[in-house]
Amino acid sequence: MIKLIRNELYKIFHKKNIYITLIITILFGLLLNFIYDNDFDVEDLYETNYKMDKDIVADYEKEHDTKNDDYVSSKSYVLLYESAMEFGKDSWQRYILLNDGKYNYDLMSAFNEILSYENGLSFDKNSYAKALKERDELLNKLKDISWKDYALEEKEELTSLSLEDPSSSPYYQASIEALDLRLKYDIIYKDDQLNQYLSDYESSRSVELQYSVMDEKDMTEYQKTNLEQSHADVEILKYQIENGIVDSSQASLQYILGNYLDEYFIMIVVIIILISGSIISEEFSKGTIKLLLVKPYSRTEILMSKYITSLIMVLFAIGSTFLIQFILGGLFFGFDSLNIPVIIYDYGKEMVVEMSVFKSLASSLLCLLPELILIATIAFTCSTIFVSNNLASTLSYIIVFGSNIINSIAQVYEIDILKYFVTLNWDFRCYLYGGSSPYKGLTLPFSMVVCLVYVVLLIVLAIFIFNKRNIKNI
Repeated sequence: MIKLIRNELYKIFHKKNIYITLIITILFGLLLNFIYDNDFDVEDLYETNYKMDKDIVADYEKEHDTKNDDYVSSKSYVLLYESAMEFGKDSWQRYILLNDGKYNYDLMSAFNEILSYENGLSFDKNSYAKALKERDELLNKLKDISWKDYALEEKEELTSLSLEDPSSSPYYQASIEALDLRLKYDIIYKDDQLNQYLSDYESSRSVELQYSVMDEKDMTEYQKTNLEQSHADVEILKYQIENGIVDSSQASLQYILGNYLDEYFIMIVVIIILISGSIISEEFSKGTIKLLLVKPYSRTEILMSKYITSLIMVLFAIGSTFLIQFILGGLFFGFDSLNIPVIIYDYGKEMVVEMSVFKSLASSLLCLLPELILIATIAFTCSTIFVSNNLASTLSYIIVFGSNIINSIAQVYEIDILKYFVTLNWDFRCYLYGGSSPYKGLTLPFSMVVCLVYVVLLIVLAIFIFNKRNIKNI
C-alpha cells in the first residue's frame, strides 16, 4: 500500500497542472496582498472625494457655468471639507464635521442654501440669511466647546430621544453606552482604531439589545446565532477598548493570516478537486488503468491508495497556500505584527481570551478539516464514477459551491430534513470555543456523525463501482 501511495504522489508531482495551479496561487496571493497594501482608508476616501469635487467645481467655474445643482452640490462638499480642515487635520472637530451625520448634514444643507442663493438658483433672502447664521453657529459652537462637552450633549440628546421613541430604544441605548465608554476611557474623536471599536461596539450592541428583548422560544436559529455572535463581538470590543488594545491594521500579515482560510478557501478547493477529481478518471481516460490493475494488488487496495493520496493532497493544499501567504505577507508587510495577539470570545467560559494568530489559525483549520476531507471524498467518488476528468471536476465544483443555496434555505426556512444534508454539518468552526450552529437541531456530535456517515457511504460507493467496472473495452 505504501509503495502504491508513493507511486501516486510521484505521478502527481510530475504533472504540469499542479505547478501551473501553484503559480496561479502565487499570483492570487500577490494580488491579494497588493489590494490589502493599497486599500483606501477613511482618511484617503475623504481626501479623494474632496479632490474630485474640487476638480468638478474648477471645471464649472472655468466654463462660467455655476448656476446648476451639480456645481452647488460639489462646491458644498469642498467648503465642508475645507471648514473641517481649518480646525486641524488631527482635530476632533474635523472628525465630527466629516463623520457625525447631524453636523455633516446641517452644515452641508447650510452651504447648499447659501450657494444656491449666491448663484441665482434661489431667491429666498430669508432662507439665505438663516443659512448664514446656522453655518456660523455650527462652526463657532465647535470652536467653543471641548470634545467631552460635545459627547455629554450628544448623550443627553440620545437619552431624550430614547424616552420619546421607545421602539428605537435599543439603538439609542447602544449609542449611549458607546458614549459612556468614550468618556470613561478618554477616547477623543478621531480617525483611529479605538474610534472604530466604539463604532463597531455600538452596532453590535444595538443588535444584541434588539434580540435580547425577544422570547427565546419565538426566535429562529438564525436570530439565536446572531444574538450569540453579537454578544461575542460586544465583549471582545469592550475588552479591547478597556485595555487599549490596538490590533494590527488590515494591511498586516497578522490580519491576513487571521483571515487566511476565507481568503484562500477557493484556491485550496481548486487544488483538492484538481487532484481528487482526476486521480481515478484520468487512469481510464488515458487507458493506464489496465497497467495499474495487472500489479499484484487488489482493486480495493489500489482505490484506497489513491484515496489516501487525495487526503495527503488536502494537507498539501493547506500547507502550500499557507506558505505562499506567509512568505508574500512577510515581504509586503513584515513579520512584526505576528506578535500581536488575536482576541476571541470563549462561549463555554463566557470570557474573552487572547491567543497567538498561529493558535487561532490552527484551531480554525482543525474545524475546517472535515469540510476539506469531504470535498476531497466527493471529488474522488465522482472521479471513480465518471471516466471524464472534466465531468468529475465540474460536478464536484457544483456540489461544493452550489451547496450554499441549500444552506441558505435551511437557515431561513428551518426545514428539518435538511439537517441531514452534509454541507450544513461539515464546517465545525461554528462550534469553536463553545459556539453553536446557525442551523436548527445541529450539535457537534450530530455533525460529526453525519460527516462520518457521508465519508463511509461515498467510499463504499466508490469501492463498489470500481470493483464492478468492466475495463476490457477501455
